[in-house]
Amino acid sequence: MIRLFFILLALSAGGSTASAQITIASSGAETARLEIRAEALLSMRPLAYRIIPDVADPFAGAIPETLLCELTMPAMAMPDNRTEARDQQGVFVGEMVLTMAGDWRMDCALDGKSYRFEIPGVRMR
Repeated sequence: MIRLFFILLALSAGGSTASAQITIASSGAETARLEIRAEALLSMRPLAYRIIPDVADPFAGAIPETLLCELTMPAMAMPDNRTEARDQQGVFVGEMVLTMAGDWRMDCALDGKSYRFEIPGVRMR
């Protein structure tokens, strides 16, 4: 009976579809938060994200429709990996795929504003 309980407990935990939120603060002059919805940072999986500027109006009234972001690995040269985040009432929403395990950097820029996010510890899928 006890063995059956632990098997059912393990199965229910493995079948969970709940996701966690990983929050990373930007570095540099412009500040924002990068929120990634995932249980873990895994390579070769689409990761939904949101970029939330720390100021209420980071673009002084003219909020752009898209924010362009480049994904790189600081430790090695990589092919181009870009993503676009679309504005949803001052919060930029997008999806990215990190192609390898390791530490990543996300640089986003538009109209002289730039955000840099360090994304550590991506694991293999």
